[in-house]
Amino acid sequence: MKPGTKIRVEGRTLTEDDVEEVAKQREKKATQLKSRIEKLPAKRPIDQILDEKEIVRLERERKRITDAFKMIAYRAESDLARLIEPFFKRHEDEARNFLQTVFQATADLVPDEPNRTLTVRFHGLSNPRTTRALHSLCAIVTESNTCYPGTDLRMRFEAPSAT
Repeated sequence: MKPGTKIRVEGRTLTEDDVEEVAKQREKKATQLKSRIEKLPAKRPIDQILDEKEIVRLERERKRITDAFKMIAYRAESDLARLIEPFFKRHEDEARNFLQTVFQATADLVPDEPNRTLTVRFHGLSNPRTTRALHSLCAIVTESNTCYPGTDLRMRFEAPSAT
């Protein structure tokens, strides 16, 4: 910086000496803050930091709705697992793993308005045994004559046959 140069800092015009003084003051303050931070405990209960009114709690209704959806999904998965027990020797271990594979499997959705059906046509799974189990599961679920929500389309499920 050239001698006699003036700089604007926070709306003030400062000389070079003033800038150095401000820098020293800020370094001193930063050092003080660092030492205060080092003295703080690593963990503190939130009610010691914030006023009771400031603490944000999850809405109970939202949590209950979320828990209800999780419970419904778990029960639906459990019902499906019971349906496929005959296809697996170690059904306790394999049924839920198989269902997770099915839930992530690729499929085509084929609506047929004249016949009022919606066909879910799965592609083959990783091995013939699981594809056979999927084929059997599709037959069982198709028999339930479930309508696709919000429509009058009956759902049909198809899987390739594995020999």
